[in-house]
Amino acid sequence: MHPIVESKRAEIAALCRELGVRRLDVFGSAVSDDFDVERSDAECRRAQRLRLRM
Repeated sequence: MHPIVESKRAEIAALCRELGVRRLDVFGSAVSDDFDVERSDAECRRAQRLRLRM
């Protein structure tokens, strides 16, 4: 994982807990040395808890 993404890991985890995201996958250049802070974006895929109302 790119050092910048890694340095924000605790903040990302806290935000995921707050929003009910149970799994967040990061892929693409954000997990390699090809990540460019000025030009790259971070691709993510999430799995969220469902809240059923009955």
